[in-house]
Amino acid sequence: MKKLALAISLSACALPAAAEFQPGFSAEILFGEADHSSDFDGGYEPSEKDSSKGIRFAYAFNENFAIEASYHDYGKAKDTVYSDSYPYYYFDGESQITEELDYTSETSAINLGFKASLPFSNGLSFILRAGLSKWDYEISQSYVLTEDYTDYDSSFYDAVYTYAPDYGQAKADDDGHDYYYGLGAEYSINQQFFVAAEYTVLNADADIDGIDVSHEVKNLSISLGYKF
Repeated sequence: MKKLALAISLSACALPAAAEFQPGFSAEILFGEADHSSDFDGGYEPSEKDSSKGIRFAYAFNENFAIEASYHDYGKAKDTVYSDSYPYYYFDGESQITEELDYTSETSAINLGFKASLPFSNGLSFILRAGLSKWDYEISQSYVLTEDYTDYDSSFYDAVYTYAPDYGQAKADDDGHDYYYGLGAEYSINQQFFVAAEYTVLNADADIDGIDVSHEVKNLSISLGYKF
């Protein structure tokens, strides 16, 4: 019996101990899709989607809490405000004129905040994150007129001309600070590598040439990370 008890004790000592959490730094690269929507003082309300990308660095104090800093490029949102096509008649022929007015917005942000983790079994964790975002919002206007000489007696006019007059081009931007928040899930592949999926929201209150603009970015992304 004593020999059996000794054998069991030695076997237990030989089993590998559960790995303890080690505080430290990590880095991630993120790719996803950002859903942009704007409200220009209760009037014009464009919305569009584009690809997003980012990079994030974090320091985990324990398995439940970390601080993080990140940069996100949420891409561009292009919206056609006005588009029309109509014939124009000359004394010796006809052309087709197309007018188009586009607004394009670009949004990026530097985020500083925290990450709260709720670990489950098998390396899976539920994630909550929130913090302060220093965003940059830029919007540009582009007006283009295209004239296609479709029906002319002379082949000299058989061409397409595009005009982008200076008065139809404009650009304005604003930057500021607002809060972001999000949730997601993280899976540890091994002691160093992990993958994650997250959904975050940023609300930016901008002022574009005296017009109040409420701009919202909803970003769905996946990431690959490395723990140092």
